Amino acid sequence: MKRLASILILTGLIFLVGCGTDYYADQMVMPSTSSGKTHQNMAGSGESLKAKGKISDFRRAEFADGSQMDYWLINASPEVTVETDGAAMATIILLHDLGDSKSSMLKLGQRLSELGYDVVLPDLRTHGRSSGNFFTYGAREQEDLRTLMDQLLREQVVSPKIIAFGDGVGGSIAIIYAASDPNCMGVVANQPYSDLRGTLEGDSAFNMLKEDGVDDVIDAGCAKGDFRPGDASAALSAMQLRCPIRVIRRDSDVGYDSDQAQRIYDCTSGHKEMEVVEYGSEDWSYKTGTTEFFATEINEFALGGLVTGYYRDVMKQRQAAGTAP
Repeated sequence: MKRLASILILTGLIFLVGCGTDYYADQMVMPSTSSGKTHQNMAGSGESLKAKGKISDFRRAEFADGSQMDYWLINASPEVTVETDGAAMATIILLHDLGDSKSSMLKLGQRLSELGYDVVLPDLRTHGRSSGNFFTYGAREQEDLRTLMDQLLREQVVSPKIIAFGDGVGGSIAIIYAASDPNCMGVVANQPYSDLRGTLEGDSAFNMLKEDGVDDVIDAGCAKGDFRPGDASAALSAMQLRCPIRVIRRDSDVGYDSDQAQRIYDCTSGHKEMEVVEYGSEDWSYKTGTTEFFATEINEFALGGLVTGYYRDVMKQRQAAGTAP
């Protein structure tokens, strides 16, 4: 029996040493999304949500590589836009966290609609009802979002003033997307990660991974997903960001390394704001009431001078160039 136990232990060690990098690389680009899919099944299908009046439409976008994005649209409430000749205040893209789905953003989307915003809720690659072979932490997702928004703007079904919001890894992707799309006029990121190393170190699925093995896993995962680590770096994208940004983080949150948000903020050379929710403050428990908290943050940011001023300047430049919508 002792001999058998020794053999099993040795076999396990060989597995961890010899196959660990490949195993974790698979975990990196094919993360568990079961919880998000469960949440979406509980929320209901796009067809049922539209029939109940909870969303305006449900669609799928197809991309050049054959992958498809499932997304919902919620148009601005007519009760608000009646005062603006039917025009929405802006379009808000809501990006869910790693492993989740667009259903986690549904209540926030509905609240933003009540405030007068058009809302786009996509399932990111491999998440929810979207397809794709690998999740790439923004490298491919930014292209998906840019293609999607270009299509929606051509169809004139959403406001041309686009603001991206994301939570966690979704916040990182919101920044990467905002830096790549000239139509994006602002970005709000809640507790984003600065790069792939920060993301993996903050993910419990990688707790058993030794620190000196993180880079090997990143290299192997990027090779599997066919993208470069830099293409999935919110910190690098922040350096190229033209539009304003608001970064949100909770002070003393044991589940999140605040250096991640700070690094992104420090890398941003343009207009930027850092919202720190202090421990023990009135907003500290926002995780139990995220809808109103984030709706207020997004609304204040969208109507603030940084975003409205930037949007006005961009529109003037486009009118002068003859490229305004």
